Amino acid sequence: MNPPSRNEGCDVHESIPETAEQTGARRADRRRTRGGNTDNNTHPGATAAASTLGAAAAQSGRYIGAAVSQRHLGEAAYVNTWAAEFNSVTPENEMKWDAVEPSRNQSATARPTRS
Repeated sequence: MNPPSRNEGCDVHESIPETAEQTGARRADRRRTRGGNTDNNTHPGATAAASTLGAAAAQSGRYIGAAVSQRHLGEAAYVNTWAAEFNSVTPENEMKWDAVEPSRNQSATARPTRS
């Protein structure tokens, strides 16, 4: 008696590339069976899109910030963008070591703490 062949009992299918429409339909079916949204790729529990980066971060309890240079604090375009888009601000260079203590034991905090 001959041993069974390696492919005995197996269905062997030729790989046929699917069209973009078939791929989209297959993915929509998969999302539907998983309870997902079939209209787009959003998560079923996702909330509406936020209008700013800061709002998007806040929706998930996170912060998004920008490094802000003191020299731009008087420029309305920069200030308005920071205020609209971010919910956290970090000093750009003003709080780096050489700005805070230019030489050993010599503090230079007057400029960085100025508002």
